[in-house]
Amino acid sequence: MQKLTELLAMQREYHALTRSARNSALLLTLVDNLFIRPVITVPEAAELMGVTWAAGNTSVQKLVEAGILRPRTTTKPTRYVADAILKAVNAEPTRR
Repeated sequence: MQKLTELLAMQREYHALTRSARNSALLLTLVDNLFIRPVITVPEAAELMGVTWAAGNTSVQKLVEAGILRPRTTTKPTRYVADAILKAVNAEPTRR
């Protein structure tokens, strides 16, 4: 239950970081999808949002700038990793 609470708090924080007049609702869709699939490529992001590669890349770069995603350039195409989400999901549950 604690893990779920932590993930929901993280989702709210990420929404707050990306919610602005200059960011579309599609960016929030991408953020939400990271909790299902925390490693993504630009083509996958573009397909998920139903936009062009260029628009998908812009959205991914906004999440990189916000510190939500980190590029992993050792793969082609570049994969972007939501490290904090992976860490929270993979963390050992705490005992009460």
